[in-house]
Amino acid sequence: ARTAHTRGLQAACWNSVVVRSLTLGDVQRAHTSLQIMDNEQLCNPLSEVLRQRIGAPAPRSAPGDIEWRRREKDEHEWVTNSLGFSLRLNKIEYYKEIGTLHYILGHGFHLDVPNIHKAIETFTREQELWLKLAGDEKGAVLDKVLRLHGQARLVVEVGLYVGYSSTRMASQMKEWGGKVISMEVDPYHAAISRNTIEWAGLTDHIDIWCGHSENLIPRLYERLPPKSIDILFFDQQGTKMHLDLQRIVEYNLLSDTAIIVGDNVLRPGAPQFM
Repeated sequence: ARTAHTRGLQAACWNSVVVRSLTLGDVQRAHTSLQIMDNEQLCNPLSEVLRQRIGAPAPRSAPGDIEWRRREKDEHEWVTNSLGFSLRLNKIEYYKEIGTLHYILGHGFHLDVPNIHKAIETFTREQELWLKLAGDEKGAVLDKVLRLHGQARLVVEVGLYVGYSSTRMASQMKEWGGKVISMEVDPYHAAISRNTIEWAGLTDHIDIWCGHSENLIPRLYERLPPKSIDILFFDQQGTKMHLDLQRIVEYNLLSDTAIIVGDNVLRPGAPQFM
C-alpha cells in the first residue's frame, strides 16, 4: 500500500489490508489501517462500510471515490524506473484495473453481484479498454458449467485478475455452501480483487492465494482431501495450463465428476492443453 504508484492503487491496497485483518480477527490492525487512510485522505466507499462494521470513529477527512484518471491515447505508454528499465504504465499504475474498481464503488452497487458484473462490463465498453475477463458470453458458459455439474463444492480458479469470474461463480455457489479458491500471481491484482469480492459480500466464500500456480498447487495437495475439486477454471497464461493440469491430476485432486474449463485456449492459445 505504501509503495503503490497512484493514490487509487494505495486506497485499494489499504482496503485490502483492512479486509484481510478482519478476516484474521485482527480488529486493532483494521483500526490502525483505517486511521492511516484517514490521515492520507484515502477514505472511500468501501473503507467506510468497513469502518461502520467495526464501529471505528468517523473520519476527519471527507470520503471520496477511488482516484482514477483515464489516460489519453497520445500519452506516453512507457516510463523508466529507478533501475533504468522501461515499463508499461498500465503495469505500474494498474489504471485499467483501478478504473474498474472506481466504477464499481462509485456507482454504489454494494452487495448487488449482477450489477457489479454489469458495471465492470459497462466500464470496459464505455472506456474502450480491454480487460481479461470471462464476461458476457464467457460468463454465460461458466454459469452453464455450474448448472451442468450441480452444486459444485469447490471451484479452483487459476487467474483471479479483478475478481469477475470468481464472484460470478461464488455468488451462485454460496446457496449450497460451495467455495472458490482463486490463485493470482500479481499481488496488486489480488488486492484489487479483494475489494471487488468484499463489495460483493463474498469474502467468506472466496479464498485468494497469491503466488505462482506451480508453487500453490502443492498447497492444494497439502490442504485438501483427494478428489476435492469439482470445477477447475484456467484463466492464466495458456502455455502453463497443461502443466498445471498435469500437477493437479498427479495429486489426484479432481473429483470423479470434475469439469475443466480453459479461457483463451484458441487465442492467444493453449495448444498443449487442448
